[in-house]
This record gives sequence, C-alpha cells and structure tokens, in this order.
Amino acid sequence: MMPVMRIMRVLSKDSTQKELLNAMKRLFISIVLLFLCSGCVTANYGKFSIASTKPVDFSKSYVKSEPGTGKDVEQIIIIFPTGEVHISDAVEDALNKANAVFLTDVEIKAKFWIVPFYARLWVEVTGEAWREANY
Repeated sequence: MMPVMRIMRVLSKDSTQKELLNAMKRLFISIVLLFLCSGCVTANYGKFSIASTKPVDFSKSYVKSEPGTGKDVEQIIIIFPTGEVHISDAVEDALNKANAVFLTDVEIKAKFWIVPFYARLWVEVTGEAWREANY
C-alpha cells in the first residue's frame, strides 16, 4: 500500500503513535528513494565555427546581433517518447529568436533530466547571431 494511503488509514482510525510514526517513516523513505532515482546529465556535442539552417550568401555584409539561444525539447512518459530531438531544430529556434541568418562560435549541448516514469531530453544551441546589414 502506498505510504500516503497508509498514513491516511492510520489517521482515520484510533491508532497508536507508534503506528503513525512507522507510516511517516515509510513516507520519508519513499520520498528519499524517489530523489535517489532521479538525475540529470549534460553532454557537450562540441563547438562549431558556424551553424545555420538557412542558405547564407557570404557576398552580402552581416552585422552581429544579440547572442542566439535555441532548444529542441521532447519528453519520455513511462517508456514512450513523444518524439526525437534534432540539432537542426534547436539551431532554427536560435536563428528565429535572434532574427538571424547564421550563428558563429556555436556550442551544442544535450541535456537529460529524469525521475521515475518521466524524462525530459533537450538539445541546446548557443552562439553569436548574425543578421543581414540592411535588415
């Protein structure tokens, strides 16, 4: 029986303090085990000089805008993934947020966060965003 339900059952009837204490201990141990089963991971996919998902014409002039950051996120519920993460989608997100054509000094990281029955996986792209000079 779940520890919370056990505490509710103990509280609903006349019980001794020892039974209540045992139920609280079980709840505490369950919470600690839940946190021990959780975790996160960060993997660095590397650093790149330039990245873009758009066609770039280097005969045009470009100006540096604000730093661009983008993500592509997916979840795993129980054992069923909701999709796949793609680096290109994260780069596209960074370009759209910064209204840019390409990124330089790009760093790509993959991150993973998990608790029992749920996980979240994402790719994060950061870099200097460049847009056309006449924009």
